[in-house]
Amino acid sequence: MSDPKLHGGLPCDTCPVPGPMSVRMALMERDIIDIRDALHGDGKGRQALIDQVEELVRIADRGRFSLRVALWLGGGIVAAATALAQFKHAILGLFHQ
Repeated sequence: MSDPKLHGGLPCDTCPVPGPMSVRMALMERDIIDIRDALHGDGKGRQALIDQVEELVRIADRGRFSLRVALWLGGGIVAAATALAQFKHAILGLFHQ
């Protein structure tokens, strides 16, 4: 049931012009190596994409923490200012009656 043209190798290995398949395979292998180098780094000082994403996550965590602190401090300042204004209004209300 197997195709006799496929026996003994890739279909284009038995074709009259076997070059294009080997060229395409070499290009695919090169692309796979490039993708692997991009994901994991190439060891030549180029930072890996995975490391860059982890660094961005750390920066985002710091930014989120900084935002929470800023909002907490801002809310505290607004609450204190409101309390002072209410206290001032209450004191002035006692003396103007």
